[in-house]
Amino acid sequence: MYTKADYQAKKAAEKGETVTTSTATAANPNDALSLKIINGLGGEDNLIDVDNCATRLRVTVKDGEQVNQPQLKSTGAAGIVVKGKNVQVIYGPKVANIKSNIDEYRASQK
Repeated sequence: MYTKADYQAKKAAEKGETVTTSTATAANPNDALSLKIINGLGGEDNLIDVDNCATRLRVTVKDGEQVNQPQLKSTGAAGIVVKGKNVQVIYGPKVANIKSNIDEYRASQK
């Protein structure tokens, strides 16, 4: 799957131009999903703690107002619960893999 930015960069490269984007691009689909989830949670700077239970991604954020629920829904979430600084994103049994991918992505960006 390609983003609009990927398409524009490819077209520009064919013409010998360069295109700069303000968003980071991910190298693989897991990174792309992790990046989309992180951005939906208000960005890396908004994250305090990321954990999971059997079906939910449990996140503590600095500012719950920055959580973009429609974006999180577009990542496959069945639901989102925001209570102050605590956010629960319901993914079902695949949440352990999602959390692991987020941890790997965050570690690779440091």
